[in-house]
Amino acid sequence: IPTKEDLHLFSVEKLFAGRLDRENYIYGLVGGVILGTALSFVPIIGWILLFPLGVIGIAIMSRRFRDIGMTGWLGLLGIIPVLGFLAALYLAVTKESPEAERFGPKPDPKRRFYRAILNI
Repeated sequence: IPTKEDLHLFSVEKLFAGRLDRENYIYGLVGGVILGTALSFVPIIGWILLFPLGVIGIAIMSRRFRDIGMTGWLGLLGIIPVLGFLAALYLAVTKESPEAERFGPKPDPKRRFYRAILNI
C-alpha cells in the first residue's frame, strides 16, 4: 500500500515517463482488469473511477512500448477495444529491447509493484 510520502511523489507527468519491465506490466495488467471489472458493477462512482484507471492503463502501455524499443504513443492503442487487447498480449510476451536505452535506464525489477506502476 502506498504511503503518504509515496503519494506526494506522484505526478501524472512521471506516470508517462520512462520504461516498465515485463513482470510489473503483467501485474498491472491483471490488477487493472480485475479492478476495472469490479468497478464496472458499481453505478456512477465506480464508472467515474474507471477513468483514472484507464489513464494509468494507457500510461503503463506506453512505458512498456518504450521498454521494447517502440514509441510510447502506441500506448493509445489501449483505447481501441480489439487492438488494445492484442497490443496488451503482445506487450506481455515481448522481451525488452537493447534499443530501449534511448528512452531511459533499464527499470529496476526489484522495486515494489505500486512504485513501478505509478513510477515513483
